[in-house]
Amino acid sequence: MSYDYLLVKAPAGLAGTSATDENLEAVLMAFADAFSGEPIGSLDTVKASLQGLFPSLRWQQQKFEIAPHLLVAELGDWSWSSASEGEVPAFSLGADADGQVRIISASRVERSELERVAQALGVMVLDEQTLEILTG
Repeated sequence: MSYDYLLVKAPAGLAGTSATDENLEAVLMAFADAFSGEPIGSLDTVKASLQGLFPSLRWQQQKFEIAPHLLVAELGDWSWSSASEGEVPAFSLGADADGQVRIISASRVERSELERVAQALGVMVLDEQTLEILTG
C-alpha cells in the first residue's frame, strides 16, 4: 500500500495542528493558500536537498502536457520526479513557470524520513490519508 503526502512551504502559525483541531478548515485553507506564498526553492535546489537526504534518488524529467484548467496555483511543470528502484522514497515536484517548486508529492517514505525532509526544506506536510498536518 502506498502512503502519500503533500509538502508546501510552511506558513507561520500552523505548528502542532492536526485533523482533530477545531480549526481544521482554517488549517486546510492555509495549506491551500501556501501554493501562492513563498516557494520551497528552485528545482535544482530542491532536487539537491532531497538527493542529500536520500543519496540513492535518481531524477528523471518526463515531457507531458497538462491542460490549463487542470493546473493548481499555476503549476505548469510536474515533469520532475525521482525514478528510484525498490523501497526508496518517491518524490514529484510541482513547479511554477519560473522553475520555483511550490509543492512536492511524496510516497514510499517513512514518517521519520519525512520529518527530516520537512526540517531540511522548511515545509509543512499534509498526510493525505489522515489529513494530519506536520510542520517542519
